[in-house]
Amino acid sequence: MERVVSHRVSLSLIKLSVVLPDGATVVLTSTVSPTDASKLEAALVAIGRDLHLIDSPMSGGPSRAEKGDLTLMASGDGSALSKAHSVLKALSAKGEKLHFIRKLGQVSADGSRRSWIR
Repeated sequence: MERVVSHRVSLSLIKLSVVLPDGATVVLTSTVSPTDASKLEAALVAIGRDLHLIDSPMSGGPSRAEKGDLTLMASGDGSALSKAHSVLKALSAKGEKLHFIRKLGQVSADGSRRSWIR
């Protein structure tokens, strides 16, 4: 089942990329495997329009989302994280619950505090 879901997500990103401007950053908020996050990033890079992916699973549910009080664990390349910082901060209690992880996919692989960049 995971491969089917991953394939559907990849196809959706490719379709979405048609309407995204060059240099856009996609924020993936689902919890996916590190392998799938890397494959999705590769699919965006292969399109060749300087598209980026941030892997940022979130915790908190709909009521906390409405309040902008989610916990986010974001990983990706530095320039993508910089570009999306204001959006991530707005979703995560003004940045109080925003944690940056060293590399894409690392959130799902090892969500422990030792991997977090403060």
